[in-house]
Amino acid sequence: MGASTKVIMGLLATCLTSIAVVATPSPSSTAVLLPPPVQTPPEKVDTVEPAIKRLLSENKKYSSETISFYKENGYIPVWTSGSDLNKFGQIALDVLKDAASEGLNPENYTQTLTALQNKLSAEEIDIILTNEFIHYIDDIRVGQIPPSHAARIIKIISPKTVPVKLIQEALKESSGEKLRQMAPDLPDYQALKKALQHYTKLVKENTDLPQIIKKTLKVGEKDNDVPKLRVILQTLGDYKGVDITSPTFDKELETAVKQFQKRYFINETGVVSDQTRKALNTPLKDLLNKIIINMERLRWLPDENADNKHILVNVAGYEVKAYTKNHLDLRIKAIVGKVATKTPLFYAPMKNIIINPSWGVPHSILMRDKIPKILQDPGYVQRAGFTIYNANGETIDPDQADWAHEGASYRLRQHPGARNALGRIKLNIENPYTIYLHGTPEEKLFQKIVRNYSSGCIRLEDPAALASWVLSDNEKYSVEGLGKMVNKGATVTVPLKEQINVYFTYQTVWQGEDETLFFSPDAYNLDPTLEKLLKIDLKNEPKEEKISKTRLA
Repeated sequence: MGASTKVIMGLLATCLTSIAVVATPSPSSTAVLLPPPVQTPPEKVDTVEPAIKRLLSENKKYSSETISFYKENGYIPVWTSGSDLNKFGQIALDVLKDAASEGLNPENYTQTLTALQNKLSAEEIDIILTNEFIHYIDDIRVGQIPPSHAARIIKIISPKTVPVKLIQEALKESSGEKLRQMAPDLPDYQALKKALQHYTKLVKENTDLPQIIKKTLKVGEKDNDVPKLRVILQTLGDYKGVDITSPTFDKELETAVKQFQKRYFINETGVVSDQTRKALNTPLKDLLNKIIINMERLRWLPDENADNKHILVNVAGYEVKAYTKNHLDLRIKAIVGKVATKTPLFYAPMKNIIINPSWGVPHSILMRDKIPKILQDPGYVQRAGFTIYNANGETIDPDQADWAHEGASYRLRQHPGARNALGRIKLNIENPYTIYLHGTPEEKLFQKIVRNYSSGCIRLEDPAALASWVLSDNEKYSVEGLGKMVNKGATVTVPLKEQINVYFTYQTVWQGEDETLFFSPDAYNLDPTLEKLLKIDLKNEPKEEKISKTRLA
């Protein structure tokens, strides 16, 4: 490389160094920098908590169902629009105000009215109305009193209800009318609701009915109490005559007395004596309370199977009713448990039907009834068709049995036949109380008005009619067909193809044929306890009598 070339290369290096210095500005450089790209700020998110959600979290007095209801509905108001109740809210409030028409106390549902009067916020009113309406649904669907608190013999477990679902379903209908239909859809309940309306009107119109004083009144007599009798029977609907002033006890009045006696389970003599006079002098308010008590009992029964076939046993009314889709198909007289061996109240599915059943005598009945009878009449064992077994299951000759010393260890089984305590047909129910429905050889007892003669089981006047109804899916089991099977004498067990529930209730007031209202004598004396419980707050379960788990046929 020549000298000139070296000079040129040196100059070039110097120029490049200068360019590099200019391109890399120092912190003190005054060079202008380009601004960074403009970034769009994120949209502002509204994080304000819904007022209803905030109120629910701040106040712990609301039920879990109320909280669940709003959670499922996005915490939006349901009953209010702006600051006023909407159509649904007004209907719900009207339902609460009208609670008396369902036998409930309207004073238990006044929180919403108070909130409105105090001009609380719309959100607070909405929550209070929801909470109160759920309370109302619980009271009207499953009852105010837990069944077991009313008597030890009540084995019913309160049916479960889903208020949130019921409200949601009701709100789907634009009319809102379903909000008015929260009560049980049982025919017996609806009949009592109608009776409640009628007796409420009677109480308002007749604050005090006259009282019958004379011990006995009968046809042909003249007495100052006779016009009083006419007024009472006319008010109650038994006397249809126009004359209410005549002091003479005539035939028309006698007919009215007999009708009254029939409705109150009194012998239909047409004579006003002690029992009839006491019933006639019952205050209207007491009759109204009886209706309310019996509406409560019907709330204890689940109505989810109301669209299917089911059987209702009214222990207090001595009858059994069979329903299909809430239509009454059969009404049969029944004999129920004695006061000492009360029939328990429960519900369970029917298991099967046995034609020509045998009967194994429960040990309690053996000790209480059979051994004393056999000691007095040793020939009873053979006449009634019993077989004796010892503790080892071996049969014993009746003539060799030592009832006085070894009777407690024996077992008795009665052969099928006309003398069998179960009659010719037994309808088994799945339950731990050994309770079932069956026939009886003692048919004359059905002529009695008050029929509590059994050790707990239900004796039927016409078991073949009920069995045929249960097995109606097969023509083989018509009443005539069952009769032929009975005559053959063989024991036959018939399973059920569909579930049929049997509900045991205790209705001291109920509607009979032609919408006639009946009042039974409350043989088990259960009404006073329930009436008291409906008027006070439940704090402790009352002590009650013991009940044997062993029952008679």
